Amino acid sequence: MRLRRLFYLLGLVMLINLGTALNTFAEGNNYAVTVTTADYNNGHALQRYLDLQKGDTPKYDMLTITFAPGVYDFDDYMCVYSNTTIVATGATINYTRRSGNGDGRNPVIFNDAAGAYGYDGASNITIDGGVWDLQGQPGQAMYAKRLEGFRFMHCKNITVKNLTLQNMYTTHMLTIEGVDGATVTNCTFKHQYMISQKKEAIHIDSMHNDSMAPSSQNNVRYDDTFTKNLVVDSCTFEDVPRGIGTHIAIEGCYPDSITITNNTFNDITYEAIKAYCYKNFTIKNNTINLCGIGIKAYNYVPADETDGTEDDEKPYQKPNDGVIREPNPSMFNGVIEKNIISNVTNSSGFGIHLQGCSERPYRGVTVN
Repeated sequence: MRLRRLFYLLGLVMLINLGTALNTFAEGNNYAVTVTTADYNNGHALQRYLDLQKGDTPKYDMLTITFAPGVYDFDDYMCVYSNTTIVATGATINYTRRSGNGDGRNPVIFNDAAGAYGYDGASNITIDGGVWDLQGQPGQAMYAKRLEGFRFMHCKNITVKNLTLQNMYTTHMLTIEGVDGATVTNCTFKHQYMISQKKEAIHIDSMHNDSMAPSSQNNVRYDDTFTKNLVVDSCTFEDVPRGIGTHIAIEGCYPDSITITNNTFNDITYEAIKAYCYKNFTIKNNTINLCGIGIKAYNYVPADETDGTEDDEKPYQKPNDGVIREPNPSMFNGVIEKNIISNVTNSSGFGIHLQGCSERPYRGVTVN
């Protein structure tokens, strides 16, 4: 009993030494920390807590960091490690990055994926609540600078819920690249200034190259790991170029088991949902109003076509050396049903658009 009490006191002293916190709580091998507007040190105190989980084996079964309600100004990004929960209910986080370059490589939050292959990066991460303001509108601190909101790559078991990501200049609000098991629920994504850059608010991608999946981390591995087992449910998208989707596909790598349900899209410049080379997918019970195209589900675009983004990447690319390619699926097993689509604004657009070709036929997709 005395030894257990000694270890508890040593752990508590270690946490307090990281920076004054409103409260620390230990139960078993879990630690919970609350930070306040008085002691967060522009976000740097938070990173010191996050670093407790750094390394191949997280120190705690779960580290939970809670923001006390209030307004926080973060001037640097946060790297998150495995078995970590961040709760920001009642908090507003203004992101005014002071370090790194301006090409989208330093989001507010990213998971540790240095040296990881497959889905072996930092995993079991939850971000719950908060208004995360990316400060990209005219007059705000990050206007005319490219940056992402949250980025997760080479990992599994990611949960993003009950939060708002808003006021981006350009690029993606939430990027999910090479992730097995991600759930995005009850979130709002709104207000991107540079709509001419055809960026998805939730970007679903593969770990193909530094252009498709840029990162400021060292030793990021590009092995064409694709995203699978993703659910986006009961979210709102407003005043963004695209809602959810993918605009570049890798030959023989098919995002798998993608579920997009019960979401609301309003004032979307291009596609509300852009399902490129997905298999085993469901797009159901979504309400879409004022969009260039409602739902585009497809397996083919002409070889000389680009997506119109500043990256000028070809939309269909060869896999990396050594990657085993799947054949074109005989059936894609997609269901598009019970969606309400109104006021398509593109003069050549569609409510629902399916597309394949003789070399890559697009079979097994049902529209009800």
